[in-house]
Amino acid sequence: MKYSWGYLCAILFASTVVLPSCNKEDDFVADFKYEYFPTDSGRYVIYDVDSINFNSFFIPPLKDTIQFQVREVYQEVFIDGEGNRMRRIERSRRNDTIGNWQLTDVWYAGIIDNQAIWVEENLRYLKLVFPPKVGSNWNSNQYINIKPGIEFMEGWQPEITEIDVPKTINGITFDSTLTVVLANNTESLIERITATETYAKGVGLIHKDWQWLKKQNVVAQFPQGTEDGFIVRMRVKEYGNL
Repeated sequence: MKYSWGYLCAILFASTVVLPSCNKEDDFVADFKYEYFPTDSGRYVIYDVDSINFNSFFIPPLKDTIQFQVREVYQEVFIDGEGNRMRRIERSRRNDTIGNWQLTDVWYAGIIDNQAIWVEENLRYLKLVFPPKVGSNWNSNQYINIKPGIEFMEGWQPEITEIDVPKTINGITFDSTLTVVLANNTESLIERITATETYAKGVGLIHKDWQWLKKQNVVAQFPQGTEDGFIVRMRVKEYGNL
């Protein structure tokens, strides 16, 4: 069978167009941005922590301010009771920058079904969903039974407000950060609930600011007039591999 020169040219042109297109599709890899929640073994992060507690049992209400450091070290992987791979995290504390670290807690973390799971004090938080997008939100406490003592977390619907944004925290500059507003700055005349967290690629959490403040005097201002509640701020101080 004979083919015309035009027909052969058409076949040759089609192969040069179609084949590269198929290769591009084969090479495509979705970026879920898991780097914002790394759980590699041997990693560590040190935080400067400011903790302020208010207690109305005392007259005038007691304001207790503590500053210390926390170190989180990522250890071995284990399989939890539901068959998920989780990373063991040993948390230590010291009262200054030269003191000895004292082990205080063992927490856990892992990415399960594109959800960043963080377990502390037997509370299972859903920290992030992948791939993260500005404006996306979720129920961070869907695995937590809200009870007295943590009622301030009722109805939290975190929302991502920034992603892939350069930011400097505690004098350290990060090329790509992600910010989550957990509590949407809920405030009334006698109560304030705010919670934000910022994550950096390859590091994880680099900044945390949680506040639950209560008062009886509607004229008094927050935080000066606070009678009960707390403020917890964590800022990354150092990170790396052991």
